[in-house]
This record gives sequence, C-alpha cells and structure tokens, in this order.
Amino acid sequence: MGLTYGCVVPHSPNLVPEVSPRAAKAAQTREAMSELGMLIGLRGPRTCVVVSPHSPFLAEAFGVWDAGRLQGSMERFQAPDVTVEVQVDSELAEAIVDVTSRMGLPVGRMDGDWQLDRGITVPSLYLLKSDEIQVVPVSLSMAGWEEHWLFGTAIAKAAAMVRGDVMILASANFSHRVVPDSPHGYSPRAREFDARVRDAVARGRLNDLLDIPTEMVRDASECGFVPMLVMGGAFDGRTVTGRVLSYEAPFGIGYLVGEVTLAEGEHEPQHASVGAEATQEASAAPQGW
Repeated sequence: MGLTYGCVVPHSPNLVPEVSPRAAKAAQTREAMSELGMLIGLRGPRTCVVVSPHSPFLAEAFGVWDAGRLQGSMERFQAPDVTVEVQVDSELAEAIVDVTSRMGLPVGRMDGDWQLDRGITVPSLYLLKSDEIQVVPVSLSMAGWEEHWLFGTAIAKAAAMVRGDVMILASANFSHRVVPDSPHGYSPRAREFDARVRDAVARGRLNDLLDIPTEMVRDASECGFVPMLVMGGAFDGRTVTGRVLSYEAPFGIGYLVGEVTLAEGEHEPQHASVGAEATQEASAAPQGW
C-alpha cells in the first residue's frame, strides 16, 4: 500500500510524567497522543518513518538510519528508567537512500552507536507501543524548504516499493513565543504561525505550509516546521483528510497533535511540482523544549 498515514506530535520531555511533575498541565496533549497511539495500534502499519529536528545530522545531506536496533531513554532528563527500543526497517531505509540519491538529493547512511533523541523517544512512548511496528529515523539537513519537501516525496516513493502500510511522523514543537513567559520571549505573530500550521493539518492542505512567510517562521522560534515540510512532501499530489486532535501551549510552547490520512481510492503517489515559494530557506530556530 505504501505511505497511507501521517501524524504530528510534540516531543517535549515535560510530557513524560517520570521526567516532570508538570506533565499534568499538558493533559489535553497527552490524552490526544494516547488516542493516536491506540489508532496507530489498530492500523498496524509495517513501519513508521520518524522525522526529528533533534537527531544528529549531516550538514550537507539528509540522514537515514539503517542500524538493526536503536535505543533511547530519558536519562538526560533525570529519568533513566524510561526507555525505548525500536527495530529499524532496513529494507525501507535502503529504499529511501536509493530513491533520494536517484532524485539528485544529497543523502547519507547513519549508523553506529547512537541513542534515540527526545524527538523520537517521547513520541515513541505514546505512539509506538507495538513491537511489530518498525521504525526508520531520518534527519534533516541545512538545505532549504524545497529540498526538504522533495525529500518527503522520496520517502513516499520508497514506501511504495515495500510491502505493507507505511506512516510518517513529524516530531514537532511549534512556537516557543506564544505568551509573555514563553521560553524565547513573546511575539505577536507566534499564535498566527501556530494557527496556520493547525489549519493546514485540519484541512488536509499541507501545501499551505509553503505559503507561510519565512519571517513568520523565524518569529515563532519553532523546532518542528521543517519536519512538517518533509511530511507535506510525502503526501504531495495526493488527496488527504486531516484532523486536529488537540492544540495547547501549557508551557508557553505550541503543542499540536494531528493526523492526515490518505483519501480512499488514492494509491501510488502522483507528485505535483513544488511551487516557487518553496525555495525559501528554513529558519535556524533554537532547539528548546
């Protein structure tokens, strides 16, 4: 079936009760993530491609992990007993590297001794509880918006080459400036940025992300917009339905939980061309919680 489903969730360690007693303040987000986890369990995808803004990366190329098993924990956040272990889908990882390379995009294999970052560990605690779901972590590069969108199309084409359903997860904290006591201060454009991302997901119109001005992305001081572009590219040219399960900013950071589902009757990706506006470069946003 290929790529049939995608979701966006936050990755703050504050969502893990063993890490922070403040997790109760984000009850709406945690409940929505738990709901997504149940839905994903029912869907039973073969593999989840995870796009995290906090993974180690190759500055000049996209990274694809192809190691056998990867582990992560909340040890860095004073909760070493909270652990995650995933099996990497080496077949899909190899297909992503092959397709990305043939599309003329720079890509490299990532392996060796690497611990899963919080951008993968936190969502996995809620969403990937089944050992039957394999994972392919991919990392961003210093390339622009257009290249990340095209990397998403490469992921979709690779997913069509393997058996079984594939999903993609955009690990994303949005604006860090929504209220005066936000971690990075306040910007009046921050809520507008979050609202536009939320609307794009709710309407299943991920192409609308490309219309958000670069200055607004920078003002938001986010760490998740580029993973959203990769997910958007993965569904480029295909009809999807969207749903927002929750949005809140309990710690002054926008947390969005949402999903997009391939419309009935859609099969192989028929990718449309990326608009000229996609040549804007992604902002180098601070990587806060």
